[in-house]
Amino acid sequence: MEKNLLTGNEERCENNNMSDKMDMVLRPYKKMDAEFIANWFEDERAFRKWCSDRFESFPVTAEDINYKYIDCNGDCEEPDNFYPLTATIGGKVIGSMILRYVGNDTIRFGFVIVDDSIRGMGYGKQMLLLARKYAFEIFG
Repeated sequence: MEKNLLTGNEERCENNNMSDKMDMVLRPYKKMDAEFIANWFEDERAFRKWCSDRFESFPVTAEDINYKYIDCNGDCEEPDNFYPLTATIGGKVIGSMILRYVGNDTIRFGFVIVDDSIRGMGYGKQMLLLARKYAFEIFG
C-alpha cells in the first residue's frame, strides 16, 4: 500500500529539462526499481562511493539490490527501521535513496543516487528535500 506518497510541486528547479515545475514523487521502493538503479553506475569508483562497500561485487545486479533491500532489510536487525524510497517524475524512475532509523530520534539518509543522464540539474536536491519532508511527516 502506498499511503505515504509525497510530491515536490512546491519546489522549483532552475535547470529542469523535464518540466517547468518538478512533479517529483517520492514513493516506497518496488522490486522493479532495482533494474534502473543497477544501470546508473558509470564505474566501480562511483558504485563504491554510493554503497560504502555494503555490496560485495561490481557490477551490482537488480537481484543484488533486491536481496539487500527486501530480503535483508538493508542489513538492519530491527524490522521497522529501513525505508528504501524511489523518486519518479511522470512515472519515470529518476532516483533512489534510503532512510534508516538509527535510534535517538535520528534518521540517516543513504544510498542516494540519481539517473546519471540527469545529474547536476537539481533532482538530487529535490529528492533530499522530499525525503526530509517525508521523515518529519511520517516519523515526527
